[in-house]
Amino acid sequence: MSGGSGRDVFYADKYHPIQAGSIDGTDVAPHDNAVLRALICSQAGLYDPFGDPKATGDPYCTVFVGRLSRQTDDDTLRKAMSRYGRVKSMRLVRDIVTGASRGYAFVEYETDREMRRAYQDAHHSIIDSTEVIVDYYRQQLMPGWIPRRLGGGLGGRKESGQLRFGGRERPFRAPLQPIPHESYDKLKKLGIPPPPEGRYMTRYQGYIWMSHRTPGSDMWELAARSKQLWEELAAEVDGQGGGGAREKLGWMRTEPALSVGKDGGAMFLPQDCQIDAFQAVSLIEKTNNSYSSEGRYMEIYNDPAMSLIRSEVTGTVEAVQTSRNILYGRKAIVIASGAWTRSLLHSFLEPALTLDIPVKPRKGHLLVVENFDKVKLNHALMEVGYVVHQVAKSNHTHMALESSEDEHGALSISMTATVDAKGNLVLGSSREFKGFSREVDKSVVKCIWERAGDFFPAMKNVPLDIDHNTQIRIGHRPYMPDGKPVLGFIPDLPNVLIATGHEGNGLTMALGTAEMVTDMILGNPRKVDCSPFSIKHRFSANSQDAILYPM
Repeated sequence: MSGGSGRDVFYADKYHPIQAGSIDGTDVAPHDNAVLRALICSQAGLYDPFGDPKATGDPYCTVFVGRLSRQTDDDTLRKAMSRYGRVKSMRLVRDIVTGASRGYAFVEYETDREMRRAYQDAHHSIIDSTEVIVDYYRQQLMPGWIPRRLGGGLGGRKESGQLRFGGRERPFRAPLQPIPHESYDKLKKLGIPPPPEGRYMTRYQGYIWMSHRTPGSDMWELAARSKQLWEELAAEVDGQGGGGAREKLGWMRTEPALSVGKDGGAMFLPQDCQIDAFQAVSLIEKTNNSYSSEGRYMEIYNDPAMSLIRSEVTGTVEAVQTSRNILYGRKAIVIASGAWTRSLLHSFLEPALTLDIPVKPRKGHLLVVENFDKVKLNHALMEVGYVVHQVAKSNHTHMALESSEDEHGALSISMTATVDAKGNLVLGSSREFKGFSREVDKSVVKCIWERAGDFFPAMKNVPLDIDHNTQIRIGHRPYMPDGKPVLGFIPDLPNVLIATGHEGNGLTMALGTAEMVTDMILGNPRKVDCSPFSIKHRFSANSQDAILYPM
């Protein structure tokens, strides 16, 4: 179960009618009359987002609540949304003729902090036995917004025939192919601004790092075993031909060739590697799909998990109830939902037994610059502050190479630079606690660019045009206070396991984690000691990190 599909690309920061009608954000012409109507309204300026006399209150303190039951009344909605803060005003939208609810509402809170809490925690919550969606007030906050009644909007249901993408509920997927340049020329002649071609993608570049780890430490064995498995997979792919590991995995060994000043220094780390996560996952998915005909593999998207189902005979967990399916686990159920694990567990576990694992989302930005010829890289480069960041946090020290950071959202930037499989320059990276926000923060992107300029003088005087030839990748690392992942069975639920909390080590330790969890389920001998990562040995009623207690 995953808190987000690996195919999600981004939430649009500006509304583009043609783009919103495309699943990957790359349509260049209206595909139905509703999109055309929205485009005409946009070009002619026929919609004024501030012209609705009913739209009162502070938009920065207001959330949109959709997919409400038509039976939900004002009192029920107010009570439900008051769980997240003080409701200042509320408008349940009704049909002007019948007075019946239209299934959506706008809720204004006293402060933007309360609004953000509702945005994060109320999304996919249950009101009157109906799962609702929550989004920010796009009407007045999203440039270019066109409402659903004029052919625009975002989201929608499949049966409507007018799905709109780029929003929270239906983010864009990775483009199958880039937009041809002739299409951009065509749009330019028509006076239509082109879609951004997936600029805000969450397709990650990844590293297989060992250099910053301490031999014999808890993390060393798991990382070393996982790296060995990646090496074996790369060798196997190379043996199959057809481009080999470089083509299919984005596999590349790092070999920094960097000239530094007299006060600086650099290390060559030949044992570390680089991988394109999107390509690697695509290869693994393709292999897994070969087992579909045997009933051993299935991919399910946009079908959130709701609860665990126990056997009426034994009392053990035997299945997961999703919004549309029941998924049975013959031997075990693994909750591997990253930063979403904490909230998922809260909804899964019975009130009598609450396990609170303090995994939380740590937001990160990456900047991808296309066709950039000012800096040529043959190998991956990274600031030492990036690889020692977790060590510094666990030892409660502060690193001079990066800004200070706390759990109230302060920003940390460390330089990383590499070239992806398409030859684009990839610059990073940021860390900050911003909840589950997926919004692009252009000030963070600017900091990444300026930090890279400290290492690449050729970039110093080059202005960053964020809206052209760039992608911005957003992701949430599952952070744990002690810097170690949580891997193992949940106490009192012997066939339910958790695998989360890898933060920036997710790709590095992916294969080792998968092998360890599989060995736990099958009772195989362990290749790596799993006790440092278990729930049982780390968390207790006296622990400040996680608590298991009766209510």
